[in-house]
Amino acid sequence: MTQGHHILILTAGAGGGHKAAGEALSGELASAGHHVLVEDGLNLMSGWIERLAVSSYRKGLTSRGSTGWLPTSWGMAFKVTSNRYGSRMIHRLTSSPAFTKELRALLRSSAPDLVVSTYPLVSAAVGRLRRSGELSCPVAALITDYGAHPLWVASGVDLNLVPSLISAGLVERAGGKALAVRIPTRASHARVDRRKARKDLGVPQEGASVALISGGAWGAGNLGETTRTVLGCGWHAIVATGGNESLMRRLRDLLGGEERVLILGWRKDMARVMAAADCLIQNAGGMTALEAIDLGVPLVSFDPIAGHGEYNARIMEEAGVALWARDARALEEILTAGRPPAPRREEGLPSAVEALENLLVRSR
Repeated sequence: MTQGHHILILTAGAGGGHKAAGEALSGELASAGHHVLVEDGLNLMSGWIERLAVSSYRKGLTSRGSTGWLPTSWGMAFKVTSNRYGSRMIHRLTSSPAFTKELRALLRSSAPDLVVSTYPLVSAAVGRLRRSGELSCPVAALITDYGAHPLWVASGVDLNLVPSLISAGLVERAGGKALAVRIPTRASHARVDRRKARKDLGVPQEGASVALISGGAWGAGNLGETTRTVLGCGWHAIVATGGNESLMRRLRDLLGGEERVLILGWRKDMARVMAAADCLIQNAGGMTALEAIDLGVPLVSFDPIAGHGEYNARIMEEAGVALWARDARALEEILTAGRPPAPRREEGLPSAVEALENLLVRSR
């Protein structure tokens, strides 16, 4: 395709993965000659929707850990929306014209040839506009979770891009059209020397197994207990607390005297940190998992977040890209057995850019 198109990518600040997905896709689209605008679509919707999806959820996860009251309530809501009828009820409510005035204004002023959403409630809003005829250009949703829940699948969206064939089947069961693609990540084109990464981080080069423990951009979950389990198996631990500075300070107070622990805050070079590890232990999935898969780093799901984290753990296990340690004893068994197997990648998938370009051609 020789002529560049104007593409609007709508992200959300609900965790770091939705924005990271938009930024990675933007980079590849720009490299292919397209003109890309990236905006926070959730921020342009009703304030109470953003507060529920971002502020309240983040507070519940980071102040009480993965067993707190709010994550449990979120898990219950996840179950309620686990069919197309429950999810579409939420979509109809949150995509009401009264809640999307600023988003609609952006769509009119930017006049894109294609809209791509990385967040489900934003996908529902632009899907509704597409369905009503107010938005004439095609709409795609980028779903980074292997567990493509019905809440992600919005009516009016022309195509859902997903990371696996299992994910595509889940979308189709929920009533959407899906295509499994290679979803771009910050690690897609990374060239990282593992030995240099270990040296730079101060991690032993030989004779030591290293686990990277991640709670995502918000530092969610009981990372302290996970770290103790890892240390008890004789491994070294790199703990990534994301932007959760209070958690970073607490863990340094708790574990700062342990020479086999490195506690990190927010990093832009997570691909290098990840490449230094013999496995990634994570609790949600999404972009963090896709980055590990791109780097060939073994994945272990542990203490997953209620709702989408648990669902992702199950689907990634079925897809053969991650092990799921359902309790501390299971995690110990995995780690004492040595380095877990590398994630099994699906071959022959088109790139996300190729899929979007084909969607533009078909929509002419």
